Amino acid sequence: MNRFRSIAIGPHNGSLILGVCLIQLGLLVLPIPVFGQAAVALLVLITVSLYVVMSSVSNATLFLIFVSTIIPGYVSEDFLILPMDFKFAEGLFMAVMFLALLTALKDRVALPQTLLDRPVTLFLVLVIFSCGIGIYLGHSVSQLLRDVRYPLYYGLFFVVTAFFPRGKHITLLNMIILIAFIVGLEYLVEFMLAINLSVSGTFERVARVEGLLLPIGTLMVGAAWLYAPGRHIRLVSGIALIPIALAFVLTVGRGMWISAGAGLFALGFLYLWDRQRVGLRNVWVIAGIPTMVILIGFAFQAVTETGVVAVAARRLARIQTFEEDHSISGRLVSYRNALTKILHRPVLGGGHGETVTFPVVKTAVPHIAILGAVDNVYLTILLRMGIVGLAAFLWMYLKGLWLAYRLFQQSDRQDTRFFAASFFSVYAAMLVYGMADSTMMTTRMIFIHAASLGILAQQTAPDEQKT
Repeated sequence: MNRFRSIAIGPHNGSLILGVCLIQLGLLVLPIPVFGQAAVALLVLITVSLYVVMSSVSNATLFLIFVSTIIPGYVSEDFLILPMDFKFAEGLFMAVMFLALLTALKDRVALPQTLLDRPVTLFLVLVIFSCGIGIYLGHSVSQLLRDVRYPLYYGLFFVVTAFFPRGKHITLLNMIILIAFIVGLEYLVEFMLAINLSVSGTFERVARVEGLLLPIGTLMVGAAWLYAPGRHIRLVSGIALIPIALAFVLTVGRGMWISAGAGLFALGFLYLWDRQRVGLRNVWVIAGIPTMVILIGFAFQAVTETGVVAVAARRLARIQTFEEDHSISGRLVSYRNALTKILHRPVLGGGHGETVTFPVVKTAVPHIAILGAVDNVYLTILLRMGIVGLAAFLWMYLKGLWLAYRLFQQSDRQDTRFFAASFFSVYAAMLVYGMADSTMMTTRMIFIHAASLGILAQQTAPDEQKT
């Protein structure tokens, strides 16, 4: 009998847990406005969340990932803010963690031993330790709390390892592709509302945190075409690729494109070095994915006469001249100032709450920027947690990549190989993307990262933990 399966709420303990969660969410939410669309949306979300949370810890975790990623950031910031600056996803995260703890205590559920326990635990311990450094150095408590909330999301890893049914990893993969599909549609709607189709060549770039799901979804579709069990999954994922690819093109995100290329390279490496491969009949997928993305972009431009290709060409050309590319020149200034502080405290960093300050003059309104992170996950970790923190972060993800590769080669289950190929290609891409972005430490996308690490740990757990 699987000791670590998702535990449904039965009649003997459902009332207790429901009452406690209602009290907890009530304390977080109240007082809220009695009237207004924001209040209605918040109440509806709370009601649905309570229903899902009461079903099982695993369902609540999936719902948390779904809600936190499909709701655009500006909607969450403007309409779904709870007291004390809590976001709705954070309130739901607290409810999931509390339910998992309560269920574990009542039913005596112990954490399984996995091969990723030590790196994840060390990383979280160092995150908390860096808060102490930040307090000792006198950093702003409000800035510290804003910074630390996101890396603490990696605590979801332990909920997944303890409560996810072992066969539910396919559900997570399918849900992430669905999320990417929805985000793609949101991007398309936003793009079409922003441009004037009566003017040829108009273009409004769409760029939000959720856009990270577009390269992730593209890579997962590629993994599905190669390894997903059942033709229906490949067909559905192929249909989902249309809005994903189109929105991916409209972001004109150079870092995303480069990272997606790295992910495709990793997927091609897996395919060519696959010990179970027979022939090269599916090698077309590796070249077919970027080809389809480009063709979809050209088709959209031909129909709408928007300047997708022209804008992309200009952004790529500006890479050669940093002075003309404000995004690159601004990053270089922030990197330089961050490195100055990193060299001052290289081993343990300046703690959470540390900031980087630099002038921004090449904008309509010149100002002084004060940032708690820079657009580079490695520099951000070094700034806050030093070399020790960066080593723990790399240990966690590099070991994850090695475990995914080993699982892919050793497993004879198609669904397991699909998950391993998805993890390997996506996080090879994410580690490259980290050179130009800090989302693996500073956004709600961490819920997906933590759940993926948890399922990988579960799939590669020692044999005695799988029964």
